[in-house]
Amino acid sequence: MSTLTLAHVLAELPDPRSRHGCFHPLPAVLNLVVLRLLMGRKSLSASARLGRTYGTPLAHALGFRRGKTPAKSTLSEILRAIDSAVSLGWGSLANRELLTLRSGRDAGRGGVPGTQGQRSAGVGCVA
Repeated sequence: MSTLTLAHVLAELPDPRSRHGCFHPLPAVLNLVVLRLLMGRKSLSASARLGRTYGTPLAHALGFRRGKTPAKSTLSEILRAIDSAVSLGWGSLANRELLTLRSGRDAGRGGVPGTQGQRSAGVGCVA
């Protein structure tokens, strides 16, 4: 029996973005956000700082092929695209809380942590 890890589950999620112009792999972005939450950091700025602070070794370990993690604005766009896709009935995946990456504090409010009050973007890839 093989071991199923969170990274394997995140890698299996469908990417709601267009295939054209995608710079950051979705599993790598989700790995970065999960790491940020596990470290107790709540904001998207913290994700961007985390990537810059630990640099290329962390980026490669999380799955970023080019060794560069996304900026705050790119993270926001990607997570809003995921949130929009989930709201539109994206896939048959049962755990909406995992897909929207809500922390316990944000679970009742809707939206993605760090993006409260922002309008959902259309589903498109961010470079």
